[in-house]
Amino acid sequence: MLLSLCLLLLGSCRQGSKNDLALLQEASLHTAQPDSVMDLLGQIVRPDCLQGKARADYALLYTEALNKQDRIGTDDSLIKLALGYYSKQAPGIPLAKSYFLLGRICQQQGNDTLALKVNLQALAALPSQTQDRTRMLVNYDLGYLYHQKGFYRQALLHYREMQKYVDAHPDTTDCYIAAYSMGDIFMLLNRYDSAYHYYQEAISFARQLENESYERYIIRQLCLHARLTGNRQQAKAYLQEIVDTYGNDFYNKAVLFKEEGNADSASFYFLKATKNSQIITRAMSFYHLFQLHRKAHPDWACVYVDSFHIYKDSLYALRQTDKIERLTAAYRQEVDRQKEEADRRENAIYLWGGIGITLLLCGIVIFFFIQHKKRRYLLLEKQLVANRLAAIKEYVAEQNRRNPEAWKTMRQEIAAKETQTLIGQFQETV
Repeated sequence: MLLSLCLLLLGSCRQGSKNDLALLQEASLHTAQPDSVMDLLGQIVRPDCLQGKARADYALLYTEALNKQDRIGTDDSLIKLALGYYSKQAPGIPLAKSYFLLGRICQQQGNDTLALKVNLQALAALPSQTQDRTRMLVNYDLGYLYHQKGFYRQALLHYREMQKYVDAHPDTTDCYIAAYSMGDIFMLLNRYDSAYHYYQEAISFARQLENESYERYIIRQLCLHARLTGNRQQAKAYLQEIVDTYGNDFYNKAVLFKEEGNADSASFYFLKATKNSQIITRAMSFYHLFQLHRKAHPDWACVYVDSFHIYKDSLYALRQTDKIERLTAAYRQEVDRQKEEADRRENAIYLWGGIGITLLLCGIVIFFFIQHKKRRYLLLEKQLVANRLAAIKEYVAEQNRRNPEAWKTMRQEIAAKETQTLIGQFQETV
């Protein structure tokens, strides 16, 4: 009964393992659809029981799906499982993807330096001369990180590498990202002609995507470009386009009136913009109000500049708080991870202790069973010898009764042989 139960459990485990591998294989074919991947991975009942490549594949697919859903978070424990396996067993694109996703998590943690390091490792892990989408994503992140740190020429090099992939594999969203990234870098390098060229491409892609946020950003950048190049009329035209297209954008409407010299209308819309949900928009609105009224109404200007400093300090505090929250979340996750490892070690100790005690008890039972079996065999052998001896005695007694003279002669011969044997042994000792 026990053996049948064990065989049944073993069979179900093997069947479950086969099903899990099939689900992982199916999920790997739908990486472009993160919702489908999460649904398939959710059907794996015990992902913690996966081993080796299956465990690494699960960790990579799950983290990749979270990244595509913009839910990657700050917990790096799962992707490090994949990284540990692929770094030893499967270098190449899986290893590069693991480094890339770890870089995304590092960015969420606020550790851009580590993110830059692991993305460089991702780039080194990719096979040379391969134009994989992973290479494009890694180059984009490297460009973005160098951009944030002020290394604009290094950022431009990686954006150019990204552009190569986009040219070979055109995708509207990728084309937009590459174009506006190149435009931003050229603006910072004061190469305004190149920046204008890429911004024109970017606004075309934004309109194809019908994304108002993308389009508004590019128009603002074009407005900034026009101001920096001294084309004030073109800058006003871009502002007017923003106002006409997005009527509830009070801040840009106020900037437009300020550019035209209409202080009253500008002040009116800047006051409306101070109720914007974004703190930075409120702060800049108060700053513009201070500039508009510092000569005509100094008392108002004092109030506006105080409000500007309050919101500026709030913005700084908010950023610091966000950074602290990220660090706190990372610390809590590390504590939770260490606690899980401690629980796992404790469970392992209990498990192996239970197995050891079970084996010891089994050994004791087997030992006593063998001793009992040996004793039983000895008793049976003793009984058999006794039965044989009794049978021989009975046979001899029967023969002695039937032919006493012959047995008497035989006993004398046996006694004579024993006597001769004893004499010989005595002579050998002397």
